[in-house]
Amino acid sequence: MKIKAISIDFWETLVAGMHNSSQRVAHRIDFLKIILQNYGDFDDKNIELVYEQTGKLFSDVWKFSHKTITSGETINAIANRLGVTFSHLDFIALVEIFEKSVLKNPPLLFPELQTVLPKLAKNYPLGIISDTGYSSGIILREFLRQNNIFQYFTSFVFSDEVHAAKPQSKNYLVTCKNLGISCGELLHVGDNQRSDIAGIQNLGGKGILFCQTNKKHLTKTTANEIIFNWNEIFEAIEKIEQK
Repeated sequence: MKIKAISIDFWETLVAGMHNSSQRVAHRIDFLKIILQNYGDFDDKNIELVYEQTGKLFSDVWKFSHKTITSGETINAIANRLGVTFSHLDFIALVEIFEKSVLKNPPLLFPELQTVLPKLAKNYPLGIISDTGYSSGIILREFLRQNNIFQYFTSFVFSDEVHAAKPQSKNYLVTCKNLGISCGELLHVGDNQRSDIAGIQNLGGKGILFCQTNKKHLTKTTANEIIFNWNEIFEAIEKIEQK
């Protein structure tokens, strides 16, 4: 198979998402508690419980409906559960804090990418296909700029912008259209069997399972190749192209 372009997942593929995760959560909850002081006397434990419940809501919608909930929708869900109506200014402030928490307490970019991406970009058009969480595609682009890797990508497909999450075909079809190729010519690298590997394979493309931090799918994957470090990507590509 001749690979003509490569797409890459964001969470647990470009970055180690658990890095600073607890700090991001604490930052959002602390600001939520401050804002809620304007609306009544709320128990801290209850606020934390409601935050946790909306996190489960996000996971359920992502898993079963194949779409992602935005920060604004999350904050509305929190407000409904607490029985409050945020003012427009408070709502906007909360959205900003939730979305930009990934910049204040960023995940760790896998360091090998600083040397691997320039080499990949010389040989293949590169794209990102990412399901977004609290941080929108706009904010994740800023993260890429701050880490000096934005310039290596020519296509960006984020679930909050295309209103679909992997493994929906739309995410891959839009990417292939942006890159000027067919799905059978795309190689996708990601950490999740359901959304990344099956997502691209269902459309005739190839998938590499990235297992540096997420090894949940290691024993039950249909991936064409498996890598544990970005330095292994070139050998994996060579093996796929030789098959």
